[in-house]
Amino acid sequence: MFLFPLGSQSQILKNITISGDQTNWNLITDGFGGVAPTKKTVLTLTVNAGVDIISASIALAALDLTGLPKDSTIALLNSGSIMGRGGDGGHGEDTELEQEAPCFSTETNMTSGQAGGPAIVYDGNNVDLAITNAGAEIFAGGGGGGGGDSCAVTVPPCRSNAGGGGGGGAGGSASAGFGSGGVKGTQTPQGSGRNGSAGSAGSGGSGGAGGSGGAGGTGTGCTPGAGGTGGEFGAAGSVGGAGGAAGGSGGLAIDNDGSGTTSWTSGGSQGVDVKGTVQ
Repeated sequence: MFLFPLGSQSQILKNITISGDQTNWNLITDGFGGVAPTKKTVLTLTVNAGVDIISASIALAALDLTGLPKDSTIALLNSGSIMGRGGDGGHGEDTELEQEAPCFSTETNMTSGQAGGPAIVYDGNNVDLAITNAGAEIFAGGGGGGGGDSCAVTVPPCRSNAGGGGGGGAGGSASAGFGSGGVKGTQTPQGSGRNGSAGSAGSGGSGGAGGSGGAGGTGTGCTPGAGGTGGEFGAAGSVGGAGGAAGGSGGLAIDNDGSGTTSWTSGGSQGVDVKGTVQ
């Protein structure tokens, strides 16, 4: 760290290189040893080729660049992959059947897919961020698929079938950071219909498949919904079938905390080296 006079003030010039894989890398904690600078900072942050920076939570960015003082600047030189976490798939709808006439059913627990998480967050009120990203990746997490709807036949002999769980959203790397598959819907009492199937987890390359709705009820008029498919990087998950729950929205590739402008020295092509909304 070097201090240079600027009249009555000074600025900090700092170079940081990330050379190994990281999970939820935080500028202040990991780059400044837990002590936030109090002077204007001119930062060059380099992410080496082959490095994966991922997130373990949709609530946290893979790369958190917040915490610098006002009028600071960040030059991000990214040659690696910075990837938000995928959202989890939604819960398939449970159904409980009253088998005595008039055979009504009670449906519970169907949920929407989670939103995908952000790749990068910074404080646009204080900081200008310029990114060099050609040939690299800044990918937001994909949204989870929505849970599938259940169904019921209320004419004796009554049956009901539960919905399938939603697929997890794409996110992270090949080993971690993707969305979990949604929980299957269950049907009670057992024997009067079928449970759904759980959704599949996402991956570092694609969203997971939704689980199938329960099959084997009385058939006509009772087709339960499969879970929605998890979204690709930065894309929304699909709605659950048969009027099921909503898919989660795709995450933000760049989150400027509601203000400021992100500039691109190179790269920044949506759908190629950037996937997800850029603020």
